[in-house]
Amino acid sequence: MKNLLFFASLFLLANTLKGQTANQELFDLLLSNGTITPQEHAILTGTDENIPEASAPTNNVAIKPSASDIQSNNNQSNELTNQNNELANQNNELISRNIQLENINNELSNDNEELLEQVAELQQAISDLEASTLSQQNEINRLTSIIQEQENQELLAEQARIELENATPIFSVQPDFPRRAVVAGITGYAIVEFVVTTDGSVINAEIVESDPGNVFDRSSLDAIAEFQFNPTSEPYTRQFVFRYGLEATASNTGTFRERAGSISDRAADRRNE
Repeated sequence: MKNLLFFASLFLLANTLKGQTANQELFDLLLSNGTITPQEHAILTGTDENIPEASAPTNNVAIKPSASDIQSNNNQSNELTNQNNELANQNNELISRNIQLENINNELSNDNEELLEQVAELQQAISDLEASTLSQQNEINRLTSIIQEQENQELLAEQARIELENATPIFSVQPDFPRRAVVAGITGYAIVEFVVTTDGSVINAEIVESDPGNVFDRSSLDAIAEFQFNPTSEPYTRQFVFRYGLEATASNTGTFRERAGSISDRAADRRNE
């Protein structure tokens, strides 16, 4: 009798709910938690035609579900509704998060493209800077070469000026014209090579060439020994040409010339001539 009243209560409760789907979910829940048996589930859902319907009570008294049963069923129905709502909220949240992730991915993709463009621009700027630096360096090298050439020319000019000043004696004497040469009417020259010391005096004088030989050598060596030059920081070697002519024995007696190799080299050249 108790089970019959319970089934009747469930049946009436199911009829009070709206929609067949809600009835089915309610009976499925009761079956899953063991509240009703499969046979009872089949009776309530009408899926078992072989199960006879419960006979009405003989006293024709209407069976009503208790308030506690109705409240329990309402609570379970509300819990199912809440769970469905919670699942729907979670699903909506997942959809929202997926949209956010997609937006973030799009932003990252855009940022990545922008970063790649910036890197390309930076690489181009570096390439342009390197090209400009190379061009400037080439120009600097060219200007440096010009400046060095000018400095070298200025240095050579200064050296030539110094050498000219050093080559000019501050004191000189005219060589004696040998008497035998005057009597015989002989003219010629003698080339003397010598070393100018740091105090300007002459040492190591010797004849490197003369014509005719041994005629004007002694007078040329005696004369060059009296020459005095400007003091210098380093000794240097010079040559002086004494020229002897009958028409100008007392003036214009000599000129300097550049040294051309060593004494032995010039002697070998004269032998080859």
